[in-house]
Amino acid sequence: MRPVDLDNQIYRTYAGCGVVGEQEEVRAGSGRHLKRLLGEHKAYVFSLIQKFNQDVVPGEPYSERDDIIVIVDEAHRTQYGRMALNQRNALPNALYIAFTGTPLMKEDELTRRVFGDYGSP
Repeated sequence: MRPVDLDNQIYRTYAGCGVVGEQEEVRAGSGRHLKRLLGEHKAYVFSLIQKFNQDVVPGEPYSERDDIIVIVDEAHRTQYGRMALNQRNALPNALYIAFTGTPLMKEDELTRRVFGDYGSP
């Protein structure tokens, strides 16, 4: 699935449940837009990891709120590089919930170090 399609799918799911309004500005269109939305203290902001494409200096976060929950899918593919570091620097007090159903290696210690021990459904 292409990032644009995934972004649309996630947003439409929440809008379809009435969590956000169809006209409400909650979808980040770019890295700069994401920074602005997070600075506005919205209840919901929808973004993909690709929007964390601007370097974020540690100590200069987009938001210092401690009530932000970041939900990560495909964590084994997205949470180790530059954009993941930018995400963590941008949201230093956020809680991260990560899902991965297909670790790339049998002994995937990197995912375990970043997110802790695995849970089972």
